[in-house]
Amino acid sequence: MVKLKCIFCLFLLSFIVQFFYFYVAHQIPEHYFFKKILVKVSIEKVVKRSVQTTRLIAKTQQICDNTACKKIYKRIELSLYRCYKKPQVGEQWQFYIKIKPWHGYANPGGFNSELWAFIHGIAAKGYVYTNKSMRRIATINPYSLVGIKNIIRDRIISFTSKGSDAQAIILALVLGDKSEMTYQLRQLLQITGTSHLLAISGLHIGLISGGAYLLLYWLWRLSTYLCRWIPAKKAAGIFALIIAFLYALISGMGSPAIRALLMIAILTYALCKHQRINTTIVFYNAFLFSIIIQPFSLLNISFWLSYLAIFLILYVISYRYQLSKIISYWKIQWAITVGLMPILFFYFHQSASIGMITNLFAIPMVSFIILPLSFIASIFHIDLISHYIFNLDSQLINFLIWLLGFCKVHLFGMIYVATDNLMIVISAIIGCLLLLSPLQLRLNGFAIIFFLPLIFYQPRHIDENDFSVSIIDVGQGLSILVRTKFHNLVYDLGSIYPSGGSATQSAVLPLLLTQKISKIDKLIVSHQDSDHVGDINLFKHYYPNTEILTSAIKKLNYLPNIKACRAGEIWVWDGVVFKILAPESSPYIGDNHESCVLQISNQQHQILLTGDLASKDEKQLLKAYAKKLQAEVLVLSHHGSKYSSSKSFLSAINPKYAIVSAGFANRFHFPNQSVLQRCQSLGINVLRTDKCGMIDFYFPRHAALKLACYRYKRIKI
Repeated sequence: MVKLKCIFCLFLLSFIVQFFYFYVAHQIPEHYFFKKILVKVSIEKVVKRSVQTTRLIAKTQQICDNTACKKIYKRIELSLYRCYKKPQVGEQWQFYIKIKPWHGYANPGGFNSELWAFIHGIAAKGYVYTNKSMRRIATINPYSLVGIKNIIRDRIISFTSKGSDAQAIILALVLGDKSEMTYQLRQLLQITGTSHLLAISGLHIGLISGGAYLLLYWLWRLSTYLCRWIPAKKAAGIFALIIAFLYALISGMGSPAIRALLMIAILTYALCKHQRINTTIVFYNAFLFSIIIQPFSLLNISFWLSYLAIFLILYVISYRYQLSKIISYWKIQWAITVGLMPILFFYFHQSASIGMITNLFAIPMVSFIILPLSFIASIFHIDLISHYIFNLDSQLINFLIWLLGFCKVHLFGMIYVATDNLMIVISAIIGCLLLLSPLQLRLNGFAIIFFLPLIFYQPRHIDENDFSVSIIDVGQGLSILVRTKFHNLVYDLGSIYPSGGSATQSAVLPLLLTQKISKIDKLIVSHQDSDHVGDINLFKHYYPNTEILTSAIKKLNYLPNIKACRAGEIWVWDGVVFKILAPESSPYIGDNHESCVLQISNQQHQILLTGDLASKDEKQLLKAYAKKLQAEVLVLSHHGSKYSSSKSFLSAINPKYAIVSAGFANRFHFPNQSVLQRCQSLGINVLRTDKCGMIDFYFPRHAALKLACYRYKRIKI
């Protein structure tokens, strides 16, 4: 009991200290936001590097505005667009930037980037204002840790093919540097369930330290004098711990690396004290020390995946009949694949069904052949030998990628199951433990009971004649999910990012998967702008049979099941009426003036979706439909631009709520103040996705509408 009290006190003290550290780390004076400032920074990490964009984490050393320069030490994330200069980790640079407070999307099923930024002490995000202003003011100290890492990095790059997958994988294995990995390679590893192999995991550190242990143990025993001074086992254990620490330090000290390092330290201590080693005690102590050293790691998914994987291995090999090594290896792969699924469904909404098969050959190849070769070649300073080893290593990696690609094509890849209900996830974890329990306990059959909530859970029930509308938080863009009892419609897909990726991938699809929506009956792409079209190809990959209505026929005519969006089209789903009100003429180009306007109604409520219509287009709508345009909820045109939402238009519709879908502190300054003033003068309540997160309406046939802002009720981390 006393020991537990001490552990709790240490954890609480560490939590308080680190909380205040992170809190202070986020305090950048507000007058530096949203304007051009001159900064001196040291580069801490390159997150992603591509032809178009470089994303990096930097720590400010000095910030200058129009009044003065101050020494301010804060971590910020910066983007460089179309920049031929390539800052390296450890260098110091000076450039003009614009920054703003960190602000992420707030949707069910979405990644909580604000929590991630808090945990990593990142105070703001921004971009380099102009590449011409960039100036390197200090190079890397070659004798520092960063300098050594860069020497190893340069060595890997010089001996491997530029831009190749082999080069990217070797950098990830040796240095934990994933900045050179392409989107296609990341997708392949994710679909085949092998992404974990490129993390500096406990297995990798264990193998490197284990190799170091065996090498020094063999060499130490050759000397009688050394053995009399320190026993070979102790010396080898201490040496293995030092090598493990150096490897973890070079890799960036991630959660799996710290866990492995703690386990090796505990094993070394037991070895030096001649104590019997109990793997369960080692696991238990490593877990406790981890949360004391890094209490906020409890909010990190990689922490839980790492420790749960070790727990599952111990769980399936303890108290079992002795099995052959091949069967034991298969059981471990089965246990990890099945046991991690509930957490993967909760956080990532999917799990690789072929992971158990691909890991059977990928883990031995990477851990016992590719990793040791990469490590030896990186530190070996005879160029001819390093060149030969890197060449062999690259061929093995290319063969592995070919095997993974073959499995991806010929085997079923991903299982898409999603839930944002924590109790359902806990129930599924209990089910997995029962399923993996020893056969002699006869508990396996009870597992199905605990899986039932995950299988049959439905996030929302919608009655006949009712409908729901969710304005998804996609930043600077628009995407809306409409649901009736048996049908689903998506209106626009958000934006595509200049740095790669899209709101479709990070906000829209996670919401659809979390809501267990397996079919989208219609997709309306209002017009051709990229902040409305989004990543439509990715969407079609998930929902290939969806019918598409759009005014951007010219841009999207390569897609199947596509037709023009024209005024006068009406359909009824489950007692809910859908009407296309514009464009009047045959659309083709799909510019703002040809935006698809959709009206949705039941017998009591109406909502109007207007795309990016301008004021003159609104006048045409008024002329064509007059009082038939009245709606309780209006999604404001063009994200609240001053060239839309005229006072006459707002008066004619007379909405109770006006919705603005816009990015936080966006460069267009949407919504415009004049639009907000018009709404205020007419008594219209304005709701904004940049403040509310996802805005969710439920329109019952015989009752008042219900409204919820996701940002104010979110509890998922």
